Amino acid sequence: MSTVVCGTDLSDGSLQVARAAAALAQLLDARLELFHVVAIPPFLGPDLLDEEVVADLRQSAEGILAKHAAQVGRDDLIVTTTARVGTLDELWHHARDTGALALVIGTHARTGLARFVIGSFAERTLVSAPCPILVVPPHAGGRLVGEHPMTGPVRLVVGIDTSPASDAALAFAGALRQRKPCDVRLLHLFMPAQEHERLGFEPPGSFEVEPELVTVLSRELNNHVVAQVGETLPLRIRPNWGGEEDPLAWEAATDDADLLVIGTSQTRRSSARATVRGSRLPVLCVPRRASAAARPEAPVVRNLLLVVDFTAQATFVTTACRQLMPDGGNVVLMNVAPPGTAGDATTDVEELEAILLGLMPKDDGDAYHARTYVTANRSVGEAILKAINRFAPDMVAMSGPSRGARGALQTIEDVVRGSPRPVVVFPVPPPAGDA
Repeated sequence: MSTVVCGTDLSDGSLQVARAAAALAQLLDARLELFHVVAIPPFLGPDLLDEEVVADLRQSAEGILAKHAAQVGRDDLIVTTTARVGTLDELWHHARDTGALALVIGTHARTGLARFVIGSFAERTLVSAPCPILVVPPHAGGRLVGEHPMTGPVRLVVGIDTSPASDAALAFAGALRQRKPCDVRLLHLFMPAQEHERLGFEPPGSFEVEPELVTVLSRELNNHVVAQVGETLPLRIRPNWGGEEDPLAWEAATDDADLLVIGTSQTRRSSARATVRGSRLPVLCVPRRASAAARPEAPVVRNLLLVVDFTAQATFVTTACRQLMPDGGNVVLMNVAPPGTAGDATTDVEELEAILLGLMPKDDGDAYHARTYVTANRSVGEAILKAINRFAPDMVAMSGPSRGARGALQTIEDVVRGSPRPVVVFPVPPPAGDA
């Protein structure tokens, strides 16, 4: 039977940590092991220890562990206890050697400067543990630390983005839903200025977000979630304007969640430490998984971003649109205008849009749903990459550079290197009369 290992220091606050561990063990259909290390200072060698003193300390710990086991025990839960003499690192080694499903630890309340760290042991655990780590803050809220077993579905808030660490958290929540009834709600926080820049929108005003940006983020994340767990889940997207110690933890607490689930890269720069530090709920930190090599597959093209620069013949538009056949699809006709054109001269923009739409194939017109996107940017490659993120096409089509157009060649290279989507470059026919 799989095991959830709960590291306990036997302090007054450790009982709520054990309760949270018991609830997690029940959710995972695992047994619970309460594990205590009778810590020996590393500067004391074995020859300096009094065996009787060590034996007394261990016996006292075993007695407290037995009481805690009785207090958190439930009819359908097996609880065992272990007291071991050594250093605190014994906890990690034991979790690794026993193949624990999860490791549960608590943190201590801190004030002043110390509140900006969660304790050296807890921090080392977050970057070293071989399995998911449930961190229980002092005076934690939520039903997970209650004296009585939870009734009804467990309420999970899962913080997500598109990183491998987030994918690990999603996978854990998905597996848990296969075991027990769960109310899973996904939460994504974004930096408004950063996302407006990435997707090519104008900089946001004070506490204002472009509605289309939220739509784009929702599409990106929902598609990613479906690819990871095979279905859509309730998703909330919130701007992070700053102000809260950790907005993810704050959002989860206001959502009346029992448990906050996040991924961790297990590096010193991981945001998991800040979330754990600011949370009043138990936080389950799931280490990122090793990425499996995926087999490349030919894309099914339903949405096409077609970049037109007017410097070369535009006959490639028809050829590019044929990539959507036989069923047709959606085409975004894009042109990057010099700064000062798009958005400033409405008539010029309207003329450009009319010209772009006029390039669409006249036959099979009903098969294509075309729209235009004219933007201004000194860097054409940067504008195209932002449009790719914004419209999420299945394929990007560009025309090759005309002879001697070094700038256009550099743009193509920048787009090919930076695009997360396939890029097709159509050659430009040589001028009439050339060999």
